[in-house]
Amino acid sequence: MLTINVTSREHGEEEALKYQEQFLTEPVLKDNGREVYDLYECEGVPTTIIIDKEGQVVGHFGDQAEFVSIVHKLSEALN
Repeated sequence: MLTINVTSREHGEEEALKYQEQFLTEPVLKDNGREVYDLYECEGVPTTIIIDKEGQVVGHFGDQAEFVSIVHKLSEALN
């Protein structure tokens, strides 16, 4: 799992870092502007992208996605 901070979509890098320190335990990468955000055609924050073992995008979920749907797609990708 990777978390990528899109600072150009947030309220600023300082606020993003505060959120990261308060709520996240995994390492967080920083997007180069909106490069990764645009590459994966994100429309909001957060966006969950599931990539299978072959490197293909098999799931794309916006901020209103149900957690169960994400977990179901993730389990499919792992099989």
